[in-house]
Amino acid sequence: MAITEVGLVSSLLTMLSALTAEHREPLSAREHMYGHELAEPAETAHLERIFLFALAWSVGGTLESADRTRLDKFLRSTSTILPEAGTTIGSSPNDTIYSFVVNATSGEWEHWGKRVPAWKPPQGNLGAAFGSILVPTIDSTCCQYNIELALSQERPVLLIGGPGTAKTSTVLQVLAKQNPAETTIKSLSFSSATTPLVFQNNVEGCVEKRQGRTFGPPGGKKMFLFVDDFSMPEINKWGDQITLEIVRQLIEFKGLYNLQKPGEWKSIIDIAYLACMLHPGGGKNDVPNRAKRHFHVMNVTLPALASIHQIFGSLTAAAFPANGRVHADVSSTATKLVDMTVQVWEAIKSKLLPTPMKFHYIFNLRDLSRVFQGVFMCDAAGLRGRDDLLQVALALALTLALALALALALPLTSDQ
Repeated sequence: MAITEVGLVSSLLTMLSALTAEHREPLSAREHMYGHELAEPAETAHLERIFLFALAWSVGGTLESADRTRLDKFLRSTSTILPEAGTTIGSSPNDTIYSFVVNATSGEWEHWGKRVPAWKPPQGNLGAAFGSILVPTIDSTCCQYNIELALSQERPVLLIGGPGTAKTSTVLQVLAKQNPAETTIKSLSFSSATTPLVFQNNVEGCVEKRQGRTFGPPGGKKMFLFVDDFSMPEINKWGDQITLEIVRQLIEFKGLYNLQKPGEWKSIIDIAYLACMLHPGGGKNDVPNRAKRHFHVMNVTLPALASIHQIFGSLTAAAFPANGRVHADVSSTATKLVDMTVQVWEAIKSKLLPTPMKFHYIFNLRDLSRVFQGVFMCDAAGLRGRDDLLQVALALALTLALALALALALPLTSDQ
């Protein structure tokens, strides 16, 4: 995705402002305790770590996983203060700077694994509630933290990524943390039929008059405006997305023109903006830089294999617990089911690539999730042994394979 240098520098400064505000008190306390001369070396190292973290998640925040590894290698050639992979608690030899965060108290690098909150499985059948379950991972925890940093500086956030990377779920998790007594939430979903008039009517329907020509959310609250499928509005013959131009106007000038009284300006305040979109290309639109430069843009990559194993391993352990309620063979086999299914999924992704006729078909976590959702729908207590569980998993895998063959128009024989 093309982003202007001005937009990247603005995101970097936003991150630095948020991080220095978060770390200001520990830095001041250290200087007060030890004096300026003794504290200066530690402060300099602390501030350098903050800068490197901000640089990685602003200028390097739009990169894919492979490019992030290359950026990490470059930064290690220019700085000696980056974290050593595999030497801290929870880290592995393949970790990069993106796997670490600067601890505000100590000023040292801390692995994201230490900040992942514990997950408590919901009551009842996991398969029935599967669509609303979100298992915290290093990737989601890190993304939420960076979103909150940008929002603390009143900078809009735009998440880009492929399907199934939990962009929308991550934003909803951030919004769920807000205090309902102080904030309201408005969610929109753009499409090719969304016009500037539709957007303006939605915004004006959520605000009330404060004073004069100034409007804001009801009750003096702050509103979070979340727009999904941000890049979907139609592009006109001049290459513009006019719906996004009115969004840009609202963000940049904090107001809209009155539709009933032409020429009259309405100021709209106390609104924070979040948006999600798919990667441009393959029939999907990009967003004009006029609008994009106002956002802190982050690329949400596909979770690492360790995170995928963590997600489905936690779900499988909750669905088939080794507490006597489920047959012992079923519980032990369920722990191996994750590795088996992920290996098949990885093999399918590498072998069955998109074709010119089916360029839109890309394998993601949703395909993997469907298999596990079907497994979790079964009655765990009614399974009599490992063969029953494997039969359920095999039947679901065959169903998914048949649907895949039909989607890709692959020839199948009766034996296959």
